[in-house]
Order: sequence, then C-alpha cells, then structure tokens
Amino acid sequence: MKKSRIIIYGGIFAVFIGLLANWMFESLVHTRREVDVPNVVGKTLFETLELLEPLNLGLRKVAVEFDKNLPTGVVVRQNPPAAMRVREGRIVRVTVAVGAESVFVPTLEGLNLRQAEIKIRAAALILGEITKNYSLKYPGEYVIKQFPSPGSRVSKETIASLVISGGAPPSDITLLPDFAGQTADKVDSWSRETGATVEYLFEDNFKFVGKVIRQSPDFDTVVEPGAVVSVVVGK
Repeated sequence: MKKSRIIIYGGIFAVFIGLLANWMFESLVHTRREVDVPNVVGKTLFETLELLEPLNLGLRKVAVEFDKNLPTGVVVRQNPPAAMRVREGRIVRVTVAVGAESVFVPTLEGLNLRQAEIKIRAAALILGEITKNYSLKYPGEYVIKQFPSPGSRVSKETIASLVISGGAPPSDITLLPDFAGQTADKVDSWSRETGATVEYLFEDNFKFVGKVIRQSPDFDTVVEPGAVVSVVVGK
C-alpha cells in the first residue's frame, strides 16, 4: 500500500514538473520581442548576418542554386519572407547562388568534325569558331586542337573553338611533326632533312627513357627557315 502511494505521488510530481517546464518555456517564448524579418535577397551571407544579428535572428543556408546572372554567394531566396513579423530566435533559411553551372570540357582532338559537334552539344557547350590548318597528324576534317583545353572546368554554354585539319601541306610548307613518344634519333633525322635546329632538354622519366616527352612549338606548327625546336627527352 505504501509502495503504491509512493508511485502515485511520484507520477503526480512528474506531471507537475512537466507542466511547470512547459509553462516556463511558453513564458520564455512569449517574452521574446517581435521583429520584422529584413530583406536579405541579393545580399552576401556576411551582409545577411550583419542584418540578422541585431534582431537576434539566426541564419541557415539550406540550398544552393545555379544562376549565371548573379554573383556567387548572394541570397536568392529566404524563408520567412521579408517584412514578416516573427519572434527573436527564429532561424532565417536562405538559398544561395553559386554562379553558372560548370562542366568538364571533353577531349575532341582526333575526332572528325561531326563527332566533335555531338560531344560539344552533349557537354552543354556551344560550338564556336572553326579554323583550318594543314596537318601531318590528322586527315582532313579531323580536330587538331581545341579551346578550351580538354579536362578544363568551364561554365555551361561556354564557346568551344576548333582547329580542324585541312589535310597534308603542299611541298613548300614544312610542318613540325608530333614527336611525342618518338626517339631522339627520329628528331635528329627530321632536323637534318629540314635544316631546323633542335634544342634538347632532359628530364627524369622512367617511362620515356630516350623518348620525347613534349616539344615546343606544338605539332603541326609551320617551321620557318632557321627555326629552333625544343624537345624534352626522358632519361
């Protein structure tokens, strides 16, 4: 009997404590002053904090939105909306612009023009200027070079320009071959045939020992009389 009475009293006490805590919480909430939510759309997060802190309002970034017409980091939406009357302590949730959506530029070199156009569209890029150069490496209508470079990160709808092959050059035009992966002997042989001067640089690279790693100028560049060509060879 005594144990049952203790349990009953304990239950009544627990309910009393719960009601008291709820009353105190409600009293605390209703003693907070009401404030008008400022308009933070178009503001940076730092500017938004400066507006909210004096009003004892909190800030939370809940989402981002791609928008090429707005600078990165400005608020594009807020909740609660501007001018709404709320109590101190309310959290203002914002969506922030992150600029234009970016994409990776695909590799177009070595593709024919039709294939390159398809890849450009698939990557949400825009085909820009197309120029033709003679080429030793690629047949006519194949991409020799591209701008921007493959693998670079750019905004959607960036213009991609192409240089495509116009086929092999006439006999009176000398083009620089693509020496990448070729031996130094091959470079020397070409140098003797054309009269061009080759400048050798060496770089530690166990995968390309005795072979060309890179060259300057790039392949398919017109070589004028007396031109100097630099090649980097692995050692």
